[in-house]
Amino acid sequence: MDTNDILDIQDNSGLNVNSLTQNHLYQIAKWGKIISIIIFVYIGLMILYMFVGMSTFMALFMGGLSDSMDPSMDAGFGAFGVFFMILFGGMLLFGLYLNYLLYKFSTTLKMALDDQNSSLLTESFSNLKNLFKIYGIILIIVVAIYIIAFLGTISTILLR
Repeated sequence: MDTNDILDIQDNSGLNVNSLTQNHLYQIAKWGKIISIIIFVYIGLMILYMFVGMSTFMALFMGGLSDSMDPSMDAGFGAFGVFFMILFGGMLLFGLYLNYLLYKFSTTLKMALDDQNSSLLTESFSNLKNLFKIYGIILIIVVAIYIIAFLGTISTILLR
């Protein structure tokens, strides 16, 4: 195989992907797939923990403490447990989607390199673009929360 003819997109855009670059892309695909499989296992364990841990939490607070607490508190602990479970489940599903994008990028990239298919390569980098876009949005939200917290702390100190 000629190193100048690795991908068919080089004629249209002048992009030249030589064998060293192709090797790097194979390594990226391999490590991305390994990382995503480990994260899939981790998310599965966290889902199991969510159900086991929350049922243990509910049994502890609903059964063990209800004798010494006000009976009206039982509903509060139940609502808190359900709220926490829904919040934790939503975060896990969001993480599962992000990990799916990484897995899809890795597997599609490997197929594109094996088949020398530029449309598969475009699809794989589209998945990577979406992953980075979501990470960027999350980063902007977190930085905004930190700025608001910092400004709130400063204003509290200055208003004393």
